[in-house]
This record gives sequence, C-alpha cells and structure tokens, in this order.
Amino acid sequence: MYRFNDLLEKVDEMPLESQEMFVDIIQKRLNEKKRDTFVREVHESRAEFDSGNYKSGTSDDLFKTLDI
Repeated sequence: MYRFNDLLEKVDEMPLESQEMFVDIIQKRLNEKKRDTFVREVHESRAEFDSGNYKSGTSDDLFKTLDI
C-alpha cells in the first residue's frame, strides 16, 4: 500500500494531462461518496421521523439541549 507522500510523488511524475484526468476522477469519486453519505443520512432521518423517534421544539429548546 502506498503512503500518501508516495502517491503525490507518483502523480507529480505523470504528464500534466494525466494529472488533470486523475484529479477529475478523484473529484468525481469524492462527490459520489458525499452523495451516497447524504442519501444514507436522509433515509436514516426519514426512518427516525416515521418511527416517531424525534423531538420537536424551538431553536431555543435546541440550544438549551446543547447547553450553549
């Protein structure tokens, strides 16, 4: 397994066009992972809401709960 610094060095050795493609691919993968995380969290939130596992209240109630 490569260390982070080793990966950076390998990318630096690549031609500029390949580096640009690499960055584009990594950015798309990151966006996909973020999207997957968001969708999972939405499903979890909906499930909690549907099961009645939530508290309603005002923003003041929230800050009191958070002890801010």
